[in-house]
Parts: sequence; structure tokens; C-alpha cells
Amino acid sequence: MPGKLLGANLSITNKTYSEQIIELSIDVSNYTFSKKGLIENFPALAQKPNDLANYPIPFSLQPTSTDRKDKILNTEMRYECWFIENPVTKELTKRITLKLGPKATQEFVIVIKSPNLKLE
Repeated sequence: MPGKLLGANLSITNKTYSEQIIELSIDVSNYTFSKKGLIENFPALAQKPNDLANYPIPFSLQPTSTDRKDKILNTEMRYECWFIENPVTKELTKRITLKLGPKATQEFVIVIKSPNLKLE
């Protein structure tokens, strides 16, 4: 149903002893992702490799025309439906920058908003 929201928590921790500037953004530069690379970066995906579409990261299981077995399309390129919730204002944004103090943790919500398909 158009307009529905689904979110997943993401925690960022500054493990250093100095303040760090953190920038999060939705990927709009990669048309496809490598399944192997996603599993390496998100180990929880290895638990259910045939169910990748149910994880809250921006991709779908539609194969590309080249190397169908290892590539996943970035759904942000087509639907522009991925957002980061600003933890202070609760606004949905595509990019956020903040200062994170030493040994501090900040939680974010990564949101997928179902696209409103235009009917003609």
C-alpha cells in the first residue's frame, strides 16, 4: 500500500578518544551491489542468503543482465524510497552529518517508504 513506512535501527559508535564527524547518506551512485560484498559487510545476511529481500538495506533480488548470480539492483535508483531519520528532528532525509563524541553511540532509523506509483 503506498505511503507505508518500514524502519530498521542502525547504531553508529565512535570507538576513538576524539570527536569524529560522521556522514551517512543513501547510496545513489551504485546501480548494482555485489551479493558477496553485502554478505561480507553484513554478516547477518549469511544466515538467510535466499531471503535477502527481507533485510532493510537498499537492494532487490532482480538480477541484472550481466552476471546475474552476483548482482543486486539498487532500488534507490528507481524508486527513491530509502531515507535516514534525523534522530533530533525526526525528519526523513537522504544525508545526515553530525559530530559524535569520544566513545559515543548514536542510533539512527533507516526507513523505506513504499513508492507512490503514478497511475495514468
